[in-house]
Amino acid sequence: METRNWGLILFTALLAAATPAFGQTQPDRILIFPQVADGPLGDGRIVTHLTIDNPNQGGTSVLLEFFNSNGSLMVLDVEIRGQRQRGSTFNISLTRWASALIRTLGLSTSQQVGWARAMSTTAVAGTLQYSTRDGQGHLISQAGWGISRPVRFFQIPAFRDADLGDTGIAWVNPGASAVQITAVLVNASGQEVQRRTLALPARGHQASFLREPAFFDRMPEGFVGSAYFCVSGQAEVAPVALLISRGGILSGLAVAQMGNCLF
Repeated sequence: METRNWGLILFTALLAAATPAFGQTQPDRILIFPQVADGPLGDGRIVTHLTIDNPNQGGTSVLLEFFNSNGSLMVLDVEIRGQRQRGSTFNISLTRWASALIRTLGLSTSQQVGWARAMSTTAVAGTLQYSTRDGQGHLISQAGWGISRPVRFFQIPAFRDADLGDTGIAWVNPGASAVQITAVLVNASGQEVQRRTLALPARGHQASFLREPAFFDRMPEGFVGSAYFCVSGQAEVAPVALLISRGGILSGLAVAQMGNCLF
């Protein structure tokens, strides 16, 4: 395997990238929420909160759809504006400056994992949040992000450390064709550790720790570095990253969008 010093190369690219990290959200007519989780988690439960805001002077209509990892529709029990509903697709009307909170209820008998898409008649904004609770319903942790915009080249911190925790990633291919993704793991010294070619089918979703064989199997305990991802051709994926402590506490990680792929 070719060993390259990515430190200067990637630092230069980050300086050239004017797009902010995905901690922010921008209004759009199509919002992608790359990770939805609902149901049992250890001795407790995990639920997902989606918020859709209408910043416009007029009203708008939103179609919200939930998908399984294979792209099929996912049936969930949710609460929308305080009203319980069950289904895969939901129509939501928003008046000027109004918002809607959509909360999964954690009632799935086995943990369901997938993604969601909101399509609206005018540009809307959205946020994504996870909450975990113990067996008595007490809140354990929460983590939130702005919605993820599809992108070709991006970077996330890569941790596998007893103190820092483990980096997890979820992404979805919202397109109609399968995509290939080149993934490069880099250590804190800027040296390439491992390179993988990954595939994601049309409307496919994947969620994993970076340390798992599906991503990087050369990521030892105590690893601190970065992971870089480049989607082939003109295709894009929508990613979200999180940090999970060994005690199960969640926190969000920024996804840095970059310019042209460097590898």
